[in-house]
Amino acid sequence: MRILYSLVLYLCAPLALCYLLLRGTKNRAYLERIPERFGYIREPGSAQPVIWVHAVSVGEVQASVTLVKRLLGAYPECRVLLTTVTPTGAARVRSLFAGAVEHRYLPYDLPHAVRLFLRRINPRLLVILET
Repeated sequence: MRILYSLVLYLCAPLALCYLLLRGTKNRAYLERIPERFGYIREPGSAQPVIWVHAVSVGEVQASVTLVKRLLGAYPECRVLLTTVTPTGAARVRSLFAGAVEHRYLPYDLPHAVRLFLRRINPRLLVILET
């Protein structure tokens, strides 16, 4: 079943790319950092352990504020990485945390994309927020 699921996702990947390009005609933010959505993220600037917090969009980012601030205070030896799916979520991360946390887009659920992403960040802990 997993092979079938992965096959369908790989077949849909070009459609996802077209979607991003189409959305990018109205909102340029969709064109930024497209490689991240396929697992190609830039190397982290630090070798510190990573605490990964996933917040899909604006609502979850807003709900994460207290948690993220406490994580930053309680684990100064760690970096906090916040992932979102939407550009509005990314903008909210920038406005709320002003560089105190790193932001990346969550990669699509393609095996190679997820593997690349996880190899790069090597998280010590993952917290998923759902509102």
